[in-house]
Amino acid sequence: MGCSALLAQSEFAPYPPRESAVKTFFALPQASMIVIQGEYQHLILLPYGQNDLERDVAEFLLQQKKPPRLTVVEGKPLPLVP
Repeated sequence: MGCSALLAQSEFAPYPPRESAVKTFFALPQASMIVIQGEYQHLILLPYGQNDLERDVAEFLLQQKKPPRLTVVEGKPLPLVP
């Protein structure tokens, strides 16, 4: 059994760009990936405010429960600038 990893990738993060993250994901068949749709931040800090993301990360870290291979969650919208 291979080592399990969890990748959390913002959809529009500049580092690593989505294409690089997807290549890494496919190179790691035991990994799971959570894509945060509509998010631009490179670094996602928890608590983020997205229950599905936070639950999956917490269960992975605390209970070694592997989430589905690929999950897409809705990111937080950018604030409106007046």
